[in-house]
Amino acid sequence: MKIVQKQITHGLYETDSFYIIDEATNEQKQEWDKRIKIFLSKLCDIEEPIRYKYVGRNTKRRLQFSRYLESPKVGEYFSNLFEQVYYPNIVFYELGIELWFQDNWTIHFKYKKQEDCLNMFNLAAELNLFVLPVYSADHLNKYSVLSKYLSKQNLNKLLKQDS
Repeated sequence: MKIVQKQITHGLYETDSFYIIDEATNEQKQEWDKRIKIFLSKLCDIEEPIRYKYVGRNTKRRLQFSRYLESPKVGEYFSNLFEQVYYPNIVFYELGIELWFQDNWTIHFKYKKQEDCLNMFNLAAELNLFVLPVYSADHLNKYSVLSKYLSKQNLNKLLKQDS
């Protein structure tokens, strides 16, 4: 199985772009927080996530999955995790993705097939977020593959263009 990692972001991780963060007002940063939290919450409307954890030690270690009990509040809970942890240990089975967070309004995700992520890409486009390839299995840059797919889906605005 080939897993590809991408990142959803505001484009702040482009080369020499950290000045955007330094020069941003508190209101702009609050807006970025709000947009990311809305994205995470609405992602749970597309599919309810499954939580996982490792149980046991050493060779007896195994993976355990569980669902959230209060479904209507899952989106709110999940979006608040963005402020609290880097690795929420959550997967979206149907979307085929696992997410984790990083500083500066960045969400990393691993996925199996970009076609399964179309609803997530549409949501990112609605919220004016960008999708930037980071690396893929075997450390091959797959930007052209993702770019072609997003262009076919009329989601060009997800691709951060160089100025």
